[in-house]
Amino acid sequence: GEQREKILESAARDMQAGLVLERPSDPAAFAPTIQEVQIVDEANAIVIGCVVDGLIVRNQATGEVIDDQVVVLHARHFFVREADAWKLSSTESLDEPEDVGCES
Repeated sequence: GEQREKILESAARDMQAGLVLERPSDPAAFAPTIQEVQIVDEANAIVIGCVVDGLIVRNQATGEVIDDQVVVLHARHFFVREADAWKLSSTESLDEPEDVGCES
């Protein structure tokens, strides 16, 4: 869906800029969590999730670390069922206090 295209476009821009993403060595620094699934009807669902995002952005040519900040992101993801597959249609950021982790 539209959200997938946005993600692919962002990745393509990063690659053109010579940036690469690396998973952190500590698995706790990159941990997606599904907190709730709401089935709206047979073709729509909402997933509320949280991710501890510690992905490392690095300059591919020099190896320089551009960003290694760990952040917690809360979001509501909207899915539609098309041709017997669930597809992400959009994502909405949820405002949460900075000190709220994914356990909440």
